[in-house]
Order: sequence, then structure tokens, then C-alpha cells
Amino acid sequence: MTEEYKTRKYNNYKSWKEKNRARANKLSSLSQKKSIENLSDAYVKLVICQGCDLKRNEIPKELIEVKRISILINRKLKETRSG
Repeated sequence: MTEEYKTRKYNNYKSWKEKNRARANKLSSLSQKKSIENLSDAYVKLVICQGCDLKRNEIPKELIEVKRISILINRKLKETRSG
């Protein structure tokens, strides 16, 4: 993709978002919930970056996988304790 195309696409999205604020917020919320539920790379990177000085692009794939497993284990523990 060219820079011009990316810029035009971003501006179109921004314009749509301003005109459809409620729908955009709902879609964003649904997207975030899906990302958390599926443990997307973006979500796991966000969790890793909280409370430290690492930047998202500095996180190796291996660390993402380890953190993903850690989150899954913690979710199972919570489920087991509450159920």
C-alpha cells in the first residue's frame, strides 16, 4: 500500500467515525472484548507493557507466547476456584 492510499483510507475512517460515534464505539468495544477473549498478540503486548518501560515493538514473539500461556493458566485457576 502506498502512503497516499493509507492516508486516504485513514481519513475516510476518521470521517465515518465522527459521523457514527455511537456505532464506532460499540464496534470498538466488541473488537476489544474479542481481542481479550482470544488473547490476540496486540492484547498480550499491552498486558506485558503495563507497568514497565518496554515498547510494543521491542517484545519478542517468544515472550508473547509465554505470557499468553500464563494468562490462560490464571484464567483456568480463577475458573476452578469460583466453580
